[in-house]
Amino acid sequence: MRSALAAALAVALGCGGATADNDAPAAQVPLCTDAVVASIDNAAAPAADSNDYAAAPAAQLADLKASVQAAIAGDSGEAVRRAALADYELCRSGTLVRWRPTDAAVGRATIVWRSSAARGLIVGAPHPQYETNTLDEARLLFEQVSARALIVSGTHRCANTEATSCSGTTAVCGASGPYRESDMAHVVGSAFQAAHEVLIAAFATDWVVSLHGMAGAGASLSNGTTGAIAAGAPVARLAAAIAQQFPSDAITTCNDYAGATVDHRLCGTTNVQGRAVNGSADVCTSAAAANASERFVHLEQSPDVRVARQRVVEAFATVVPSL
Repeated sequence: MRSALAAALAVALGCGGATADNDAPAAQVPLCTDAVVASIDNAAAPAADSNDYAAAPAAQLADLKASVQAAIAGDSGEAVRRAALADYELCRSGTLVRWRPTDAAVGRATIVWRSSAARGLIVGAPHPQYETNTLDEARLLFEQVSARALIVSGTHRCANTEATSCSGTTAVCGASGPYRESDMAHVVGSAFQAAHEVLIAAFATDWVVSLHGMAGAGASLSNGTTGAIAAGAPVARLAAAIAQQFPSDAITTCNDYAGATVDHRLCGTTNVQGRAVNGSADVCTSAAAANASERFVHLEQSPDVRVARQRVVEAFATVVPSL
């Protein structure tokens, strides 16, 4: 059913052969005037300790979610209308549909959806202004694997000094303490989380990856829990593929399975996107059960691995579900 809806929007947006002359909704969605993916950058992102990140009001988050839902359902006119109410610009180019905040300085996420011929992968970059090369990696992964969606944070994770109410602590912004309200992996009232929620629900078998950087060696993978998993689970398959690409690096998992190299390094158990995929009762404060869904991949990578991101993308290409 989902592929039928995607195909419907591909036609409605002029991506499947229709033209603006015979399809009124297509005329309501402007063509993008820049490169849809390559133009996503952090030039105007709120900087660390600037307090410039502005979370969207609840009504705008509702409008953003409704816009994405309308696009998926093939109602491009409603998608445009609700995007404007959310203070987002909606545009199209080929099969790509992009939501970009009208004011980049407020730090809200950019969302790109591939309306047809997409593989079942939703790519998230929660810390592109802090974890070097994760933005480039996210864009490369989305484009080369033909992923379903790309969601990129528009703010530095340490932009605001106010703490989030969600569980977990960190020392990445200085002294150890709660995560900050500008940290998109640990806050629920954000455009970044709203986009994930809509896409997770709409494409219920897609994998959801959260790309991160760490100071440690190699890479650490988890499904957002520390529970045991099957040897054929996404984390296990991806860990094996990355290990083939980086045979001299420490590629470990937080989840045990036959053949696993287990090391509980940055396991993403407080990541709210992971908790959402894994069915947590309260993604802000409650960890997911150990028997999590086999859809979420939390990927922590050393600086060297992130520099060699083409090899990471090639690993994904061998394991992500086909079209």
